[in-house]
Amino acid sequence: MHDANLMNTFVPLRDWSAKTGALLRKLRKSGTLIVTQNGVPAAYVIKANPENIEADMAALNRLSFTQVTQRMRASAKAAGADKMSLKAINAEIAAARAGRR
Repeated sequence: MHDANLMNTFVPLRDWSAKTGALLRKLRKSGTLIVTQNGVPAAYVIKANPENIEADMAALNRLSFTQVTQRMRASAKAAGADKMSLKAINAEIAAARAGRR
């Protein structure tokens, strides 16, 4: 079991800029740093596995895709599109395709 406090360390952007080397050494122990900007999480810094960088990048790409999908779903819900009938969805698709012709 991992201690959440050891796994995730929040670092203000100012500290990241001023103490990058020391924070990278800390990263080797903690596994993840969360860089904040004005107190809001802005970036994740994770320990790289040089022997398996392709797998790491694939995982990060999946994370990015998940984040985009979540934003799209939230946007659709805010616009009421999550309540559209299949007939209304098909009509929207048909109108978009007709507009391309």
